[in-house]
Amino acid sequence: MVEKYLYFVALVPPGPLKSLIHELKMEFYKKYRFSHALKSPPHITLIPPFKWPVRDENRLVRFLKDFALQQAPFEIFLDGYGAFKPRVIFLKINENEMLLELYKSLTATFYPYFHLPSPPDRPYRPHLTLAFRDVTPAMFRKAWAEWKNRHFKATFKVEGICLLKHNRKNWDEYVVAEFGK
Repeated sequence: MVEKYLYFVALVPPGPLKSLIHELKMEFYKKYRFSHALKSPPHITLIPPFKWPVRDENRLVRFLKDFALQQAPFEIFLDGYGAFKPRVIFLKINENEMLLELYKSLTATFYPYFHLPSPPDRPYRPHLTLAFRDVTPAMFRKAWAEWKNRHFKATFKVEGICLLKHNRKNWDEYVVAEFGK
């Protein structure tokens, strides 16, 4: 039997901002016991989780590194909190044409190249998740009432894409493919 792991592709903010966002996730955990978002580093998903054979992992890494070399760095602006009712609370990302182009280009090549089924056809809504999955509708209402008017502003430079790998418990930042332009 071929051993497969779960992977996904994302943008991960740099150190200090990543730590700050992790602290926001911890605040949700301490106050509401929302823990699921703590299983992955802060990130903006580009390719959602998929299973891939470990024996072909190098092919996956090589593709992402080659793709990244064709990309140019750009800025992302985080501005406030948002929600997908009744279970998800996140940091909002200002509209960003470079991010949308990166997403379109990656998904247009990634899925056909690896013969993976494309995700459902729905608009790409980039965000940075703080709480989800283990959030009940009742607790969502309580948390969202508190967080919806809080302020948060930050910016970071995107200089690469990250392949994350599930270690059977949590997600690890496995490989960073740096932009080349």
